[in-house]
Amino acid sequence: MWWLSFIAKACVVAMCLLSAPALLGQTPSNTEQLIEETVTNAEGQLEDESLIDDFSTLVTQPIPINDTLANWSPLLSNGLLTPYQQEQLVGYLREFGPLLSKTELLAVPGLPEGEARRLFPYVTVRPVESAAVPFINQLSKGRNSLLLRYQSILETQKGYALPDSVTNRYLGDRAKVYFRYRHQYGQRLSYGLVADKDPGESLFNGKAGFDFYSAHFFTAQPEKGGKLAVGDYELKIGQGLLHWNGFSLGKGVSSARIHRAAPVLRPFNSANEFNFMRGIALERNLGPLKITPWVSHRQLDASFEADSTGQPSLLRTIREDGLHRTVGELKNKGVFTLTNTGVNATYEGQHINLGLAASYSKFSTPVEPREQPYTAFDFRGDAALGVSMHYSAVLKQAYLFGETAVDQEGNLASLHGVQAFINPGVKAALAIRSYAKDYSAIHADGFAESTGTQNEQGLYLGFEFNPSNQWFVNTYVDVFR
Repeated sequence: MWWLSFIAKACVVAMCLLSAPALLGQTPSNTEQLIEETVTNAEGQLEDESLIDDFSTLVTQPIPINDTLANWSPLLSNGLLTPYQQEQLVGYLREFGPLLSKTELLAVPGLPEGEARRLFPYVTVRPVESAAVPFINQLSKGRNSLLLRYQSILETQKGYALPDSVTNRYLGDRAKVYFRYRHQYGQRLSYGLVADKDPGESLFNGKAGFDFYSAHFFTAQPEKGGKLAVGDYELKIGQGLLHWNGFSLGKGVSSARIHRAAPVLRPFNSANEFNFMRGIALERNLGPLKITPWVSHRQLDASFEADSTGQPSLLRTIREDGLHRTVGELKNKGVFTLTNTGVNATYEGQHINLGLAASYSKFSTPVEPREQPYTAFDFRGDAALGVSMHYSAVLKQAYLFGETAVDQEGNLASLHGVQAFINPGVKAALAIRSYAKDYSAIHADGFAESTGTQNEQGLYLGFEFNPSNQWFVNTYVDVFR
């Protein structure tokens, strides 16, 4: 009913106006600049709320830098620290003992002054409480965040002005409404709910209310030996040649930092309606070996060819935009299911990490893109199997990284690189990639110039020079075909 929709919109607007000053006041200016740089330097689809949430969590719950057993992955995955710098910092702590103040980071080898100062808001030198908080208390204690957002374009767009009889007329109003609640207890526990309606989609006119919902429950209990994710989650494996959900750093702001470094399993908490897993995943720690099995089952959108009963018989184009504004877009909503299962095993040594992963995807309806020049190498069929080997290593003043993956047809995709720390103010990176034209991995998102991890070969060279706090030289060349 129209009046219910109006009341909902009014409540959302009021809450956003009341909460905006507090949200802005909690974000330091240097954090805003880092978020802007990361967004500029991101590859693939990116939901800003997810990135903002990562940095705001680091501000309110900084990493205990004196605890070498703490989880430093948020610093690595958000480009605040490199694996080589992490090893240098650990070596400094072992030789000289705990840091007495954050300014002592300026003395760590391999950490330039500018990068050391950038860490200040996100780390703490305070000792960590040794007593573990019981799991039941983590469910109620911690940080709760609520984000409500309403936005609308003032001008009337063509899709809203069309007659009701036209099939591509937008069925909803111009508003974009977004709701997100999340509870966090440090990096140990997270649960939350996301609801989203895009412009042109109906709100509270259907049985489900919002067009998109996402919920997750995630716990990481090191003393219990692992992590558990139920609901929606992300997987980030190796360099992304087999499986990578979420954003990743690419070419741009930091040209010598193109490697991927992120925890394999993490909760999903954004409005991206395509790039995540839905099901259950577990990470088990067996000494230096981490084993991560997962199962995901999702309904996804696609244009299709129907059989005599009107049911999909062939999928033509898998839709990733998550838009359901018109009769045609609603017709394509959730027309097939994708089941994905796999396992990743990583050995984490003192200076080297070695991993092996396998992934199997099954479509409820076969995929058969229309014959076009740009679809010549696209995936076809109803099942996909892939295996990859990935590694990373720190050797003196160099960081080596790479991954090689193979699909069910024997097509290869490889990326191998090195990041060299010539001195504290000079870094260089070299990466070679070769993706076979027919290589297909359903969830791949490797470093590439084109969209998709296939049909590309390239040589990348990046260079960073930081002669002083006032000057920063950042350049790269990428030759590809």
